[in-house]
Amino acid sequence: MKLLLTNDDGIDGEGLHALVNVLAPLHDVYVVAPDKNRSAVSHSFTLRDAVIMSKPVKKDGVTWCSCSGTPADCVHVVVAGLLGFLPDIVLSGINKGYNLGTDLVYSGTAAGARHASMEDIPGIAVSLGSPSQTWNFKPLAEFVRDNLDTLVSMCSRNIYVNVNACDFDAYKGWRLTVPAERRYNDRMEFYKAPDGRIFAFKIFGEVDSVKAEDSDLDAVKSGYVSISKVHSQPQPFLDGDLR
Repeated sequence: MKLLLTNDDGIDGEGLHALVNVLAPLHDVYVVAPDKNRSAVSHSFTLRDAVIMSKPVKKDGVTWCSCSGTPADCVHVVVAGLLGFLPDIVLSGINKGYNLGTDLVYSGTAAGARHASMEDIPGIAVSLGSPSQTWNFKPLAEFVRDNLDTLVSMCSRNIYVNVNACDFDAYKGWRLTVPAERRYNDRMEFYKAPDGRIFAFKIFGEVDSVKAEDSDLDAVKSGYVSISKVHSQPQPFLDGDLR
């Protein structure tokens, strides 16, 4: 199959290279990824500036191309004809850090897979957490390789798949999950510069989650790979009593 790989950590991201290493021996792999870190850009597009693409370079059978834009831009330029064909699958990741539950609102990794699904191409977002900061991407990359057909079978137009796991050496299996509700205990610090301008710095706090039955958070903490099917289009609120 022809696989398009992207991410939001940038073209040098360790997780991206881990996926390339396990998938390239089996598939035609094409990488179009941001030229720098684009974490938390969500589904933003570059509209007012040119999107600058590097010249595609083929190395060890893999075609590499960097993009000045966002993960959504990376997928969009391929759909628009950059490579001369549409990929069979879009894989976005492996992200360095979980994308659980509410994280999907902000995640550039999720946006790469989401945009693929909106174009009727199977989209799979993959993210890894590492409480110990060891960042062992290989087991999750191998899980994606070995279960690619299953993951694709869960995709459909406007539905993408979100995969998360902790960086264990082995997994108990996988669970179909629902996204947890995440709460971000962040705060801002402000100071005034000598010229009178006010600067704000976001101070990242601890993230907590509202426990939900069969949640993605519970699955990864229990040693499973979490797989969630996520709608890419807004879902209508229907209530017979709504006036």
